[in-house]
Amino acid sequence: MLDLEVMDTLQFSARLMLIRMGWNLIGKKLLTAPIPIERTRYDYFVVIFSVFLIYPGTFDVVLLNEVLEHVPNDDIALQEAYRVLRDGGTLIVFSPNRLFPFETHGVFARKSNYKIPHYIPFIPYIPLRIGKYFFQYWARNYYPWELRKKIISVGFKIIVTDYVWLTFENISGAQPGLIKRLAPLLGRLVYILEHTPLLNVFGTSQVIIARK
Repeated sequence: MLDLEVMDTLQFSARLMLIRMGWNLIGKKLLTAPIPIERTRYDYFVVIFSVFLIYPGTFDVVLLNEVLEHVPNDDIALQEAYRVLRDGGTLIVFSPNRLFPFETHGVFARKSNYKIPHYIPFIPYIPLRIGKYFFQYWARNYYPWELRKKIISVGFKIIVTDYVWLTFENISGAQPGLIKRLAPLLGRLVYILEHTPLLNVFGTSQVIIARK
């Protein structure tokens, strides 16, 4: 398995999902030269795109876990994912969802460089052709149909599209006091929204599973 993540670890949600799928996650290694998979003792790899030197058709699964929005060229990243997958291999993409009304990566005011608070709603709904005059964007943000189109254009076939919602678990430790007090109520509200058709598409992140 290939994990295309710019950080040193898999996020917890991705780890949990892969464990439930039956993957044995026991190690990681940064690749700096092309090496056949059978010569290593690792079950998966953490790869930085600048040293993405892997033989075509090497992997069964490629995981892009909240990465595509950060790389210099997302189209090239998807093309590389397609190249290193074997025929019939699986691509799993976690990415921000532009339908979610809050900008989770944050944006900065272009003139003052002031960081707009995360709780200011509807910034993702401002068209980029307008927003670029007022904001500096920390990362890309994709509408679900926009991301699906990108993945299909490379040659993948979409198998599943789903959405990930907030859990209010305060993993970062930086949760505002009001949100912390309201977390149980918000958690129940999110559960309802997540299981309501048409409303579930407004989740924080989107996950797409595609087949080569």
